[in-house]
Amino acid sequence: MSTSLATTSVFLQSADLVEYADRPAGRWGGRDYAGPAPTDRFCPVSDGYVRLRTAVLEAEKWRAAGIDLDDTALRSDPMTEISRVLASCTRESAVAKLTAAGVAAVPARRASEVATDAGLHARHLLGTFTATDGRRFVTNDRLADFARTIVDTYFMAPGLGERSVELLADSGATAEETETLIRSGVVIDGSPVDITYLPPTGETVVAALSRASWVGVH
Repeated sequence: MSTSLATTSVFLQSADLVEYADRPAGRWGGRDYAGPAPTDRFCPVSDGYVRLRTAVLEAEKWRAAGIDLDDTALRSDPMTEISRVLASCTRESAVAKLTAAGVAAVPARRASEVATDAGLHARHLLGTFTATDGRRFVTNDRLADFARTIVDTYFMAPGLGERSVELLADSGATAEETETLIRSGVVIDGSPVDITYLPPTGETVVAALSRASWVGVH
């Protein structure tokens, strides 16, 4: 069996990628939560945010990668100083510089970017499926891969009572018995869940995923 941190992150954020009846409003996160540690943070750049984590607080190591930090400022308030010099960088250029300085960093991505990521779809972490009315939607695909039981079919969660008639028939109930149970309200004869893709919008950063599966959530 194989799985990954990226897979887990996608599954944990599935509620932000789909829409269904009575769905709560999408979560917008909180920019007041900068990160779990002084140098494990989401850092603003010109086109969004990057997630970085570092124990490297020697300014000369950063300068060698083209990040001109003030040594005193770096030691007294590292993220304020790092944010200052990265503010004009794009996500991609900031990550390139940080990586060159030996700092673990990835672009923080919006829900819309995660939902359409070709790599996540290619690895079957996300899939595009067809709803009962013919509309297409994106949702999670596989949580794990099993070498001896490879499955290419995605099994949709059934709606309330969708399989009632089928299950009763399998248990030996006659059609008349099943109909009586349904008419009396003891059994619900339901329909498939009407679930459709919700195109995530807005500027909120909701996920950071790298090819190495280093994950951050904001």
